[in-house]
Amino acid sequence: MNVKVYKGQQWAQLPVATGNGDGGNGRKVFIRVDQMDKYKDALKASRTNFHQLYFCNQVNRLKSSGVLESFVHKFKNSVRALKLEGGRIVYDINSGDVFITDIQITGKFAQANTISTAGCFKVRKTDDISWRVESTPTESGYIDTKHAAINGKAEGIQHAADYMPSFISRGYGDNALNNAYNLFYIPNTGLGGEWQALRDGSGIGASQAAQKLADALTLTANRGNDTCWTVHERGHSTFKRALKLLAGRGVNLSNQTVFYANPTENIELVDRYRKKTGMKLAARPMLINDISLRQTWLSGNAFSASAVSLQHIKEQGEDGNLGRTKVDETSRFLSRMAVPATLATPPVIAMGGALGLAGWTITAALWSLSAIAVVGSNIRPGANAKVIENTPQAIRHLLGK
Repeated sequence: MNVKVYKGQQWAQLPVATGNGDGGNGRKVFIRVDQMDKYKDALKASRTNFHQLYFCNQVNRLKSSGVLESFVHKFKNSVRALKLEGGRIVYDINSGDVFITDIQITGKFAQANTISTAGCFKVRKTDDISWRVESTPTESGYIDTKHAAINGKAEGIQHAADYMPSFISRGYGDNALNNAYNLFYIPNTGLGGEWQALRDGSGIGASQAAQKLADALTLTANRGNDTCWTVHERGHSTFKRALKLLAGRGVNLSNQTVFYANPTENIELVDRYRKKTGMKLAARPMLINDISLRQTWLSGNAFSASAVSLQHIKEQGEDGNLGRTKVDETSRFLSRMAVPATLATPPVIAMGGALGLAGWTITAALWSLSAIAVVGSNIRPGANAKVIENTPQAIRHLLGK
């Protein structure tokens, strides 16, 4: 054990945390000798509990010469702090080495699964339509159900727990869920959620949620669990960033499966990292609301969705019963193109007048339906939290049904 004397105390060099992928490179990180046993306990627990793995990996990041989330003390340049979800690690830099002087964990982080931080939660069915979120340290340390979900925008964890089952059923079948599933909850409300999605989507750094998710995926795969994941809306940004981290570490996710639901991140970019980790696609085609501007045109999925669907067919072959054929995908692509084409038709007819009153009437009716559907999917809140696959369903949402 490498021991140094600093500030009149003995400090021991930390062993390398598992799953970080950087070997023995970088700075040496030291902790007080009397704290070493506690760290070793955390390192041992990191093999089965993703919260401990997350913590150990954050400590190990201090080996890097430039940690983006570190803050420098305004009076002492050698004193810094690495911010975590629910706490921070305070450390000194001396002669190129890192000395951890304090680990400050707030009550919220210490409780492991409060709604203010990302993490795994067991969700149980209470009746035909209701779900209850449970969270205890033993259940939240790893994914222990067949199905796991990553939420998008939600008003809170209960909201996410309630709407995710419909997407799981859409991806894996009506009878896929029994009485429980694991929810990797990402606090994803308002501007904070937008910023987190933007950061993970851009590839500039990685949010703490993405790093936690990467550790959860690693432990789940290492346990040999054949887990079926459902990723929803903004959650694709965090999911993509987590996959990118794991691809860089060489983690194999070939025993994991994913279903994409209502992606607001470019799905072709997400799928690129999915393929690098060996993760499989669910048998059913991804879900995209073709009338949602955010899911199609603003994310680039108006075209990228077809590219991923064709890749899906290449990997698993065609299956007419599941709607996984080239003909089905061509129909979906034309549906995505139909809305802007229909909305652009009235001015063309008004200028040309070629079809006369009857044609004007028919086109106006089609235009009105498309316009109503667009309003229902893009203006009335809550559309992305529903399974909407066609214009009638979008109109029902607009009517509050």
